[in-house]
Amino acid sequence: MKKYLFGLAIAACCANAAWAEGQKINITITFDEASRARLISLGEWVTVSAYYSGEPAREDAPTDEMGMVYLGHEEAQIFPSDQAVELGGFLSGAPVDWVKEPLINVNVYSARFVDENNILNCGIVDGPVGELSGADQTISCTLLGG
Repeated sequence: MKKYLFGLAIAACCANAAWAEGQKINITITFDEASRARLISLGEWVTVSAYYSGEPAREDAPTDEMGMVYLGHEEAQIFPSDQAVELGGFLSGAPVDWVKEPLINVNVYSARFVDENNILNCGIVDGPVGELSGADQTISCTLLGG
């Protein structure tokens, strides 16, 4: 019986890892002319930050103060030009079997290498990884207050 349960646990783990591995999210980051020009004149880059979490599927899953299971974080610094960024590869090593479904929250902001303040107003991508990976996502950025 123990061997059978162990085998089921291994199969479930591998199935979740394989499922998550194919869940890439393609996000196109766009900048209006004013934000692009300002970032380039400053020599400033842009940060794309993705946090993964989910509602616990198991009682023993560790949760944060919001009751969510943290699955990881990935971040990239990009030059301020319209471009596509692929996210989601991080989930292939995350404990996705601890959650009902993996969720992603993507934020874009100035990297603050040159200016200590964020100067961008960008949209976000937020929701279930499975749904968002099915179509290209777009985040548009403008200057804050502009």
